[in-house]
Amino acid sequence: MIRGQPADALPKLFKAWNTTCLTFEEDPEPFGRVRDHNITEMCNELGISVISAVSHTLYKLEKYFNEFFWHLSRVLWIIFFFVFSIKELLRRIMAELH
Repeated sequence: MIRGQPADALPKLFKAWNTTCLTFEEDPEPFGRVRDHNITEMCNELGISVISAVSHTLYKLEKYFNEFFWHLSRVLWIIFFFVFSIKELLRRIMAELH
């Protein structure tokens, strides 16, 4: 296990190990995406090829979020109006019972 920030530790290791290719698992989190981008840029400058893949989930989260976001938001609005309608119906029933 290597400790420290990747941007600091990796260049030393690349040189010591004569690295020609780096592979890693894509990170869907914003911090990880920025870190991975910076590491990829550094590798490009050093002439090291980079292979990254989605392997921590069954699918690429960003792809599905972009494709289904509008469908999801519509479903959430439908649920909101359904809950609101039931609340209003229950309020009317309770008012008539009293």
